[in-house]
Amino acid sequence: MKTLFYSVQDFERNYLNKANTGHDIHMKEDRLNTASAVLANGYEAVSAFMNDDISAAVIEQLHASGVKYITIRAENYDNIDIQAAKAHNIRIAHVPTTLPHSVAEHSMAMILALNRKLLLANKQVHEYNFSAGSLIGTDLYGKTVGIVGTGKVGCIMAQILHSFGCQLLAFDEKKNTLLETRYKIKYVSFDHLLEHSDIITLHIALNDRTHNMIDGNAIDKMKKGVMLINTSRGSLVNTREVIRGLDNGTIAFFGTDVYEQERGLFFYDYSEHPAKYDVLLNQLLNRNNVLITPHHAFATNETLQHTAQATFHNLDCWQKNIHNANEITGNTSYSNIHPDALI
Repeated sequence: MKTLFYSVQDFERNYLNKANTGHDIHMKEDRLNTASAVLANGYEAVSAFMNDDISAAVIEQLHASGVKYITIRAENYDNIDIQAAKAHNIRIAHVPTTLPHSVAEHSMAMILALNRKLLLANKQVHEYNFSAGSLIGTDLYGKTVGIVGTGKVGCIMAQILHSFGCQLLAFDEKKNTLLETRYKIKYVSFDHLLEHSDIITLHIALNDRTHNMIDGNAIDKMKKGVMLINTSRGSLVNTREVIRGLDNGTIAFFGTDVYEQERGLFFYDYSEHPAKYDVLLNQLLNRNNVLITPHHAFATNETLQHTAQATFHNLDCWQKNIHNANEITGNTSYSNIHPDALI
């Protein structure tokens, strides 16, 4: 199947080439948007990345170019207008079984780095400052951690945090009884979680209901000195309100692998021309109690290999006209997957 891959990162190329099952593929660094959609003229399928624009306008252009299939190299597909795709008879598939350990482990690394002030410690040592007065942290043992979303990643987070001796609260529409039994996790209301958690970590999908769920009202309910971690989607939080929470001390630490305005910014090197126009991002970057990583929590060898293989599996199924469990046929946006058993 002739397929155009958009937004191909250098670190993806080898994985994609190795996983290719015989398709005629062409890779572009260009992001998929209204300007670049014309590049797909003559292609049966396109493969998009998590920050590509797959809005109704783009889908209309892809349809006009003859595209019949879109496979996204990600689990979440909140950037795709599913209704527009259905209206133009374009079939969509994603990677629903993204390995959860990579994101959960990254989240835990952020918690540990912020709590023990590792970035500041590393900076001091490189300056031959070996004093420890500014590096005092706290034990995680006995702390209350609120897990927002107990899908696959949330399950792994519960497992990791339980091993540290943390008390676990959770907010989700569906309870995982195995988490309750094995890790003594307690399902509570969102407000209760905000009010009682020393650390809050977000592992929930982005949709109309969760957009900016961490807003000024939510932050005002949090314990003073809370740590907030987000490795899910940038728009789960209102960045301006998070900065206000950092200013008034409600939020003592903020770790994020994602950003509200990351599209067109993350995954690209602007070191020679810093994006100084982004005032809010710069306000975050200038703080010692904020840790930002460039949306690479997923980036492990295992996950990249799995994603590439699943992408070509999607193309194989369409080419052979066989059932594909990865295909998106529902009317709703991505929501958490609740496993029947722990991974």
